[in-house]
Amino acid sequence: MLLSDSGGALFIDYGYDMSTGWPAGTDRAARRPWLASLPALKRDFGVTSVEVVLGTHYHDDHIAGLNLLRDVEGTEVWLPENVALIMADPMRTDLPCQWFEPIPADRVLPLGETVRWREYDIVTHELLATRSTPPRSNSRWTACACSRRGTSRPRKGGWACSGRS
Repeated sequence: MLLSDSGGALFIDYGYDMSTGWPAGTDRAARRPWLASLPALKRDFGVTSVEVVLGTHYHDDHIAGLNLLRDVEGTEVWLPENVALIMADPMRTDLPCQWFEPIPADRVLPLGETVRWREYDIVTHELLATRSTPPRSNSRWTACACSRRGTSRPRKGGWACSGRS
């Protein structure tokens, strides 16, 4: 999560909210995203709204909650160009661990270009497949680097996010 000085938040991925435990059932319907962690984020960290969620790749444990955030919080969904089409029409492809529900992008992020959100610059980059990644999913993974505008350092705590499971 990036937290703006304004209190707005940008989430990097939002899959299953496990703060209340694992769902009781093994079927797909039991693995629904939850919003249980949002009140604590608002209370403990001063989050006033979840303005944007950036999905890094198509795996359900990273993106299952994107549409729910959009519906409940009014959150914009930003997706890198290398995964936007897959997430918009998941039944068209046969890739491992895909979320079954289409997730259309409110904004498609070009790879390698800087986009601005509040006081942050964000750049998405394509990741190459690894030995543990099926060859079919090559070029479907994204890493993003985020830095506070006007500095060369990441926000307090420093981080770069990876969309690799």
